[in-house]
Amino acid sequence: IVRGGSAGGDLVKRVDDVREGFQVTDNLREMLLCEESENAELYSDEERTQFLWRLFEHICLGGPCCQYEDKLEPYLESAKKLYKELVAVQKNASTGKIEIVSTVFKVKSITTESGKVNLFPQYSRNSFCYVTVDPLRRLARLWYHAFIPFW
Repeated sequence: IVRGGSAGGDLVKRVDDVREGFQVTDNLREMLLCEESENAELYSDEERTQFLWRLFEHICLGGPCCQYEDKLEPYLESAKKLYKELVAVQKNASTGKIEIVSTVFKVKSITTESGKVNLFPQYSRNSFCYVTVDPLRRLARLWYHAFIPFW
């Protein structure tokens, strides 16, 4: 995925392709979008369900008309900062270990008295609505994006 094998290296480019409305210009996006990619097995299904992975994937895929980065590091740093902003932690008094106290919800639709309300104009893997709840501060944070393919 990265030339040189480190996060600071350049993303390996590939022949341009369009998958699910996303422009695939490098091996990172190919890994995220193509199950048949030779890099698809670098991460397990369990790792791909983690909230941090979901943030990373959404940031990497971006919007319909975005300028992609040539290096992996900006994606990693952005995902890490966003994760720290959305998720609350505390130190466990008995073990001394840091524990996540937030609960993360992925909202796909809302049902009201008058029926179901769709949050997104059309389906896309990069249309999302996450709500994180910090029970200690009684604080809810929302991150929403409705992806509409340009191509």
